Amino acid sequence: MKKTMCLGIMVFAMLFLVSTNMWAKPKDTIVIATHTFGSEDWLGPMRSTTENYISMAIYNSLLTRDNKTGQIRAGQGGLAKTFEHTEDMMAFTFELVKGAKFHEGWGEVTVEDVKFSLDLAMLDESANDVAGIFRESVKGIEIQSPYKMVVHMKKPGWDFTNYLTSSFQYLPIVCKKYVESVGKEKAGRHPIGSNAFRFKEHVLGDHITVEAVENHWYKTAEVKYITWKKVPEPATRVAMLKQGEAHLTQINYDQIKEVEQEGLKVKAMIGVTQPVVHLFGQYLNATYKPEKTPPWAKGDWWDLDSPAYKVRRALSLAIDRQAIVKNILQGYGTVEGATAFAFFPGSIGFDNTATPDPYDPERAVKLLKEAGYARPGDLEVEADLTPHAARPYNKPIMEAVAMMWESLGIKVKTRMATDYPSLMGDTVARHATYAWSWPVPFLGPAVGLLKMLGLTTGYISYVGESPEFNKLVDDILTAQALPERTKAHAAAFKYLYEHIPTIPLCYASNLYGMSPNLVWPDKPGQAGVIMHNFEYMYFKK
Repeated sequence: MKKTMCLGIMVFAMLFLVSTNMWAKPKDTIVIATHTFGSEDWLGPMRSTTENYISMAIYNSLLTRDNKTGQIRAGQGGLAKTFEHTEDMMAFTFELVKGAKFHEGWGEVTVEDVKFSLDLAMLDESANDVAGIFRESVKGIEIQSPYKMVVHMKKPGWDFTNYLTSSFQYLPIVCKKYVESVGKEKAGRHPIGSNAFRFKEHVLGDHITVEAVENHWYKTAEVKYITWKKVPEPATRVAMLKQGEAHLTQINYDQIKEVEQEGLKVKAMIGVTQPVVHLFGQYLNATYKPEKTPPWAKGDWWDLDSPAYKVRRALSLAIDRQAIVKNILQGYGTVEGATAFAFFPGSIGFDNTATPDPYDPERAVKLLKEAGYARPGDLEVEADLTPHAARPYNKPIMEAVAMMWESLGIKVKTRMATDYPSLMGDTVARHATYAWSWPVPFLGPAVGLLKMLGLTTGYISYVGESPEFNKLVDDILTAQALPERTKAHAAAFKYLYEHIPTIPLCYASNLYGMSPNLVWPDKPGQAGVIMHNFEYMYFKK
């Protein structure tokens, strides 16, 4: 009897220890709940960055950006070992690391793959966010060896390297041999890259799983698998986090308290975006009917004495920015310094003496009268509430702005596009006529966004076009010496600050809810506005 009892106790103890160890042992799979997969085609160079955030675990970029200094770096996880440029910035030389291997035996990464990736990005059918910029600026690539190449520019490309980092993966490097062998469609559904994770499984509309590459050429991942689950509803994603069904998900600001009360962690990428209100319709070649012209774009809207300017300034003064930071951003933001579109404190051309518009309803009403609106109710505007694909907190911000305008007496009609890409299509076609909030990402010098979003010949036009502003951006692009570039940036800052074609609101953070035992380190040379550093994530024991 005693023997049987002892045996039972031993078995129980063993089971207890096994179960305890199983619970304590770090899991080998990180589950990330995400709101969308986009087109579920990950042929990186031909896709928008809003879709590439998943494939960043699979693909490498040429360069990285230091998360402390913002400096663009080579040799810290990117495929470029070194890079340099001529004094006039008309040629960029890249030397690749040796031994970087594509997944599934597709060989070593060479400059042929880099050239092929850039060629894909510049195709007419490419949906790459900076396809137009690449086409306008890159003259050709001179291959000097399998590991060394020179990119020749059509004009000084001093902002060129901004588009080659992993902060926003505009140019993920794909395998030329693989894409040409299987075709673009299959290569997009089954991506082959050289980063720390390789593609394992994809179930359309449900999930995608990647697997760690053993003995990776740069950094072997800490966990075996990462699975992204498509979960459109924010509340459902947080519920999965609370129940342990997911370990990481982007959260909205109104979910912070709920996440923290459950003992979960909140990770904030501080100040990496600048929420603004774009006032679409300020096009030099608008395609909408004249009667559809919004009040902020009538006549010579760039004239500081015009009614259109007074409407824009009045709309800005009617916004209580501090209330947005306190009530929507839950304190994870600041109004200080948010004075000109795409300019972040410390960036070239930024004016520290500029101050944000105060909340001044009385002055707003006065300006509307000067603009020809006897009562605020005589002004009608349209506000779009479409959430951004990667930073959906723009929706509650735009809702708050619309309510503030309404409280002044302005008639506000709200609308929502089918999805974010269709909203982009409206402004590509130059027929958007509504206000929309967008969290502008930090990309380094403002020229990147000004060129991409502010020029008539650009891929999309968010900022507000005018002959003077287009010339200012051209001046930035052609400037060579640092003093000249600084002066050109400062002139663009002054124009945006004074003319307010886009209304800056504040600086905000991207927020993520995390399991308490998941660790997501920040690493020098690996800065990102969106989810990144997958290979460094691990579970605490």
